[in-house]
Amino acid sequence: EASPDLYDESTVKHLERLAAKYDKLNALLTDPDTLQQCTYEMDMEGEKQQYTPTSKDLETWMFKLGKDHTDPLVMFLKTNLQENGLYEEMQSSIVNRFHLDVGGLMGKHRNVLDAVLTNQTFYGIEPEKIEKHRQKILRGAELTVDYLDELEKLRK
Repeated sequence: EASPDLYDESTVKHLERLAAKYDKLNALLTDPDTLQQCTYEMDMEGEKQQYTPTSKDLETWMFKLGKDHTDPLVMFLKTNLQENGLYEEMQSSIVNRFHLDVGGLMGKHRNVLDAVLTNQTFYGIEPEKIEKHRQKILRGAELTVDYLDELEKLRK
């Protein structure tokens, strides 16, 4: 029989917090709205088709990201799941990063994003600025036309 202090109150509370974080993340990854927003276009035998990922697809992708505990999205989610962050903000970050990693945004905007995300040196731009934008993009910032223009201006 286990000793009574083995499952002391702090251990139970820690496990409850982990379970709550998992439940929140699972809710994000299985939300039909999240899955719909992650829909992207892919080339199937020369024909463009819409592909909506399954929750298992998102879970597999997130599992791979989670192996790097310093990944900006992983760090952002850890913090926000712990601090009861806004669901929509976490959902947006997941969707935006998924489109970057899987949904073709990197290829579509390669000319602008490649130097930032691979930490190549921009001419005359300090490494700190590159890193600031890299972290922002990998955290799941929306790649709006204005933001892409801002990144393009850095290259000039």
